[in-house]
Order: sequence, then structure tokens, then C-alpha cells
Amino acid sequence: MGVNVVQVIFMTWRGEWFLPQKNYRKGGSIMDCKKEIFADGIGQVHFAGGMVRFDFVTLQPAEEGKAPVPESNLRIIMPPQGFLGAYNSMQQLIDKLVEAGVLQKNEAAK
Repeated sequence: MGVNVVQVIFMTWRGEWFLPQKNYRKGGSIMDCKKEIFADGIGQVHFAGGMVRFDFVTLQPAEEGKAPVPESNLRIIMPPQGFLGAYNSMQQLIDKLVEAGVLQKNEAAK
């Protein structure tokens, strides 16, 4: 008899901005496995099927002398409530980075 294991990557309902990966074993026991994922940015954010979808990209080398090409490598799908929680968490981090002088507000954009 084999063990059925399903790998799941998700955003927590609290909107914590990290990518936990858990293996859910049939019968209720959980094996946690931490994984870091790198992305150069988000290529696209869209709403479809009642869910918010983020397509993360990495920059891939292009021909010499040309700009790198963004290539989709991961999609995160979350309910609108998770998206709002993630947005709030990111805004709080932005505020802290501005306060620490790491980022500056662009007053001309107003």
C-alpha cells in the first residue's frame, strides 16, 4: 500500500507573503518542507474564475546586446480575500521601507 502525497503551494488566508509548501499525507499527518522561490518580478496579475492570479517571471538571457526576456515560471492563485490580505501586508512593508529610507516616495506622481 503506497502513501498518497499531494504538494500544494498557496497563499495563506491572512495574506502572508511567502510561498509555503506542504505535503498533505492521506490520513491527516503533515510533513512541512520549506522552499524558496526566486522571481525577478510579476509579469501579469489577472482575475479569472473568481480567483486572483499572479504570474511570476524570471529574466532570461537574450541575444548579445539585447534586453533580457521575461519568462513565466510560476503562477500563484488565491481568493480575493487572500489577495487583499497580501496587498495590506505589502503596503505595510512599503511603509516600513520608506520610513527606514530604503525607498523614497515619488511626490511627482501625485
